[in-house]
Amino acid sequence: MKNVLLVIPPGVKPSAGFHQALQQAANLGTKMIALVILDPNEMSRIANRLDSAFMGERVGDSVTQALAREQQVRAEDLLDDIAHCARKWGVEVVPLVESGDTTEVCERVIRQHEVGHAVLIAERRSWLTRLLSRSSQVQIPAFEGCEITVVEEGGDEAEGLEESMERIARESGRTAKDPDSE
Repeated sequence: MKNVLLVIPPGVKPSAGFHQALQQAANLGTKMIALVILDPNEMSRIANRLDSAFMGERVGDSVTQALAREQQVRAEDLLDDIAHCARKWGVEVVPLVESGDTTEVCERVIRQHEVGHAVLIAERRSWLTRLLSRSSQVQIPAFEGCEITVVEEGGDEAEGLEESMERIARESGRTAKDPDSE
């Protein structure tokens, strides 16, 4: 059986995408590879914005490193939550935090973990951002032997992981096991 990959951008709490990946992994009896891809240039962009906000004062490397550590910790906490919820459904999760180009990281993870289906989380953008970026087309990479699904997440109607678990239970008629009681 081929595994299911859930690709999460930093700062996004997946709900619908998690729901879809979890259900597929549970139905197939495979592992779910939960991957958060950190943008290595994000901290530089934030530091540059802070530099301009403080009128000429440079943001120190310690601030940039602290921001990077915070992003790493948040990603690890999210993956812990995902793994905890998935265990209730008997789905093993392989948590990964990677940094780099999304396409390159995904290609490597798909090969290494024998992924047959990938759920890519796209951050839902505001109507203004969508309007301003109409000229730039987003290219979804094609990975040989791997079906890709893109799910938009974010916004006011986003539900948490626990709410997503409750919705899965209602829709599937199954009940989740409490891994802490085992």
